[in-house]
Amino acid sequence: MGGAEGSGGIYRRAAAILRELDDVDVAVICGRNRRLRRRMNRLAARGEGRLTIRGFVGNMADWLRCADIVVGKAGPGTIAEATCCAAPLVLTSYLPGQEEGNAGFVVSAGAGRYAPGRRDLVDEISCLRRNPAALAAMRAASAGLSRPAAAADIARVLAGLAAQRTEEHRPAGEGREATSSRGQYLLGALSGDQADRRYRPQQRDLGTAPADR
Repeated sequence: MGGAEGSGGIYRRAAAILRELDDVDVAVICGRNRRLRRRMNRLAARGEGRLTIRGFVGNMADWLRCADIVVGKAGPGTIAEATCCAAPLVLTSYLPGQEEGNAGFVVSAGAGRYAPGRRDLVDEISCLRRNPAALAAMRAASAGLSRPAAAADIARVLAGLAAQRTEEHRPAGEGREATSSRGQYLLGALSGDQADRRYRPQQRDLGTAPADR
């Protein structure tokens, strides 16, 4: 996977996996990259049914949960979604600057590997397929990094700060009950109980997973 725009050299890496690992199925999420999807469709015609291709999907959590390994660049969205689904990661690249420390963060936590070259990628996948204990440890480490309610937590903090600032600038005795009531309503709507549960880690049988990514 390469994010919403399907970036990160997906075509060459998917082709290498299909060519070198004949017992691996590959699912490629192309996002909004139509050119990539056309190229992947041509590759799929030679993939003997081992290559599944999708564009922009609305059920990314389902794809992440059914993957034995998630391959992609070290974008913050990819890492956040994958860890919330307890998916092991093999990261292949990163953008200079904002993504530079992401690969090291994932690797140092034990939640993934870094494989910048196609040969590196094939070797890492092959190694992990022969070592289910290592793959299970990566999955547990990935789940440990997850913060599925992070967006709701941040929104709750911001809402609290906004309510506090409103109180500080309101004339004494003017409408404090209404402001307090509204603040409580907003915070309640953003509580962890209301957070999106699509990305919460779920137990799965590693021996029956249908696909590598």
